[in-house]
Amino acid sequence: MRQLCIVILLIVITTVFIPLCAITASQERTARENLRKGESLYQAQDFKQAIELLRLALDTFQTDPADAKKYEKEIKQTLEKLYFANRKASRYHDAIEYGIDYLKVDPENEAIVRDIAQIYTFRQQDINNAIKIWKDYDKKYNSIVAKQEIAELYGRLNNMPEAIKWFNAALEIKKDIEVLHKMAALYINNREIQKAFAIFEEYIASNPSDKDKGRAYKLIGTFQQDLKNNHKAMESYESSLNFDYDRGITWWLVTQYFDSNQFNYALKHIGNMQQRNPNDPDAAYLKGMILYRQADYVHALDEFKKVENDSEYGRVAKEHINRINNRKN
Repeated sequence: MRQLCIVILLIVITTVFIPLCAITASQERTARENLRKGESLYQAQDFKQAIELLRLALDTFQTDPADAKKYEKEIKQTLEKLYFANRKASRYHDAIEYGIDYLKVDPENEAIVRDIAQIYTFRQQDINNAIKIWKDYDKKYNSIVAKQEIAELYGRLNNMPEAIKWFNAALEIKKDIEVLHKMAALYINNREIQKAFAIFEEYIASNPSDKDKGRAYKLIGTFQQDLKNNHKAMESYESSLNFDYDRGITWWLVTQYFDSNQFNYALKHIGNMQQRNPNDPDAAYLKGMILYRQADYVHALDEFKKVENDSEYGRVAKEHINRINNRKN
């Protein structure tokens, strides 16, 4: 009798368990197929249909919390695609929800944090939640990037005390020239010009590397130029070139010196340009113009000949070549 009971029990267990296994396997195959089709539809930019299939896949993978570890890779993959599909379909509320769920399985993904913050900021005009998601990230990773983003977002809210506090927090991690740049820009936008330049003065006084000194002077020059203080911009740019050559800044200085008839300074910088590129058409043309005005026609002719076929300078160069040749005759 006891043996009969055991046999019956085995039959019952087998009868129930095998179909359950079959159903689970079938569901898993269906979920994987929905994920595959959803990704294909995503690639085809059919985001609406992709979202439906990806949702079905996610629901199946998450049916039993005990399976979360087993399907961790698939859940992560599906959440990521659901985030981007909803984003591209302009379903920003849903995108944020899936993005936040995604960060639970991949919390270090700074790109997704940034993207969600941008949705909050530019699509939903919800800067406070953009700040919150960066703060959540910063609590975990003490991130200089997060601190900068938080500071800039407070700047958008015109909350200067909080913005400066977070910029300073970023600087405590690293005296980064880009952080100083953003902080100075915030001061300038708030019309606190002297505070902006004081940041760079303190930084230069801290004796950073020559490269960073050059970048600091360059940024000061850029701000001065934006403020139409060209003379001060020229001074700062000159200082920057003592540490790091920059062709764009050099050319700007050449044009400023040329327009103010300070030809010796212009020629000095033209010499630097031609030392690096003997065929630089900008340098040759303006050097020719300076030498022509100084009545050094022989050397002016040499420079004009370098650009006589140039699309920008050719016509004027040929005119001066003819004038010089006519003088000889």
